[in-house]
Amino acid sequence: MRGLSEQTQRTVMVAETLYREQQLGVNEIAQRLRISEVTFNKYLCLRASSFAIIGRQQQVYRTMKFFPAC
Repeated sequence: MRGLSEQTQRTVMVAETLYREQQLGVNEIAQRLRISEVTFNKYLCLRASSFAIIGRQQQVYRTMKFFPAC
């Protein structure tokens, strides 16, 4: 993901992983990662769009289906 620090990239990946596990709510994930819910949602959309840039059509569909707000 261009333009993001390594720490932010790790946080984005952890946010996505926790969200996909469906064990915690958005608020709980945001609190654990010490980010706002708005930032959390932006991170998920960022991950979804990064798949689109890579061009993995099947992965794009699954990601966009999983993150419908993007």
